[in-house]
Amino acid sequence: FRLTPTQGETTLDTHHLPLYPHPTFVTKLANGLTVITMQMPTKLVRAKLSFRCGAMHFPVPGAAHLLEHLLYVGPARQGMHPLLVPLAPEGVVADARTGYGYTEYRVSGHAKDTARILNALLEMGFRASFTPKMLQQEQGVIHAEMLQCRTINQWIMWRNGLMYPGHRAVHYPIIGTPESLRNISWESLMREHAERYRTERAGLVVVGDVTHNDILLQLNGRDLPANLPASPIAPLVPDYGDGTYAT
Repeated sequence: FRLTPTQGETTLDTHHLPLYPHPTFVTKLANGLTVITMQMPTKLVRAKLSFRCGAMHFPVPGAAHLLEHLLYVGPARQGMHPLLVPLAPEGVVADARTGYGYTEYRVSGHAKDTARILNALLEMGFRASFTPKMLQQEQGVIHAEMLQCRTINQWIMWRNGLMYPGHRAVHYPIIGTPESLRNISWESLMREHAERYRTERAGLVVVGDVTHNDILLQLNGRDLPANLPASPIAPLVPDYGDGTYAT
């Protein structure tokens, strides 16, 4: 069926997705953002903003993961984006993940806080507000992660080299290497964010006690980056982690 969020707005094509136990709809907005909702009889909501740009789409190994860290924590550097910090006492939880093919930001909380959760997700994904000093601080955090994950990353690289010999991007760990981490600059990350974190490469999934129309109304009129020529997207290798989260 066709659905118009507000008077004067462009009519959108909305499709019902079958084979789901609860009402599930998908709409592709005029700016290219894909919106999927599943309305469930629960007072909780789970929202996810995914971008089809992961470790294999960035020229420097580890850059996608570093950018995810910086956007997720935001300028407050409190371990959670500043728009979500006031909701922490009410039980909101958030996390983010970088894969080879996708980067995802996820937030769960009470359905009554859906608007604030969406605001935080969109701010995380589409607004880069970190400084060069914040970048240096986060590089130190990720370097510590590298030391903790050294063994598993070596195994993953050995496995990927055997399984995907033609995909050089997956021969490096998603987290990067100490050498590549030093080669990531503030200017390069800001440029990569502006080029790759765009609505035509993004999808928003919301599951909980909300309607599809409610979500579209909350997205109406937002100034999100779109309508610029997107750079070619490299063919994706199978990423079972991404597939699991998408499901």
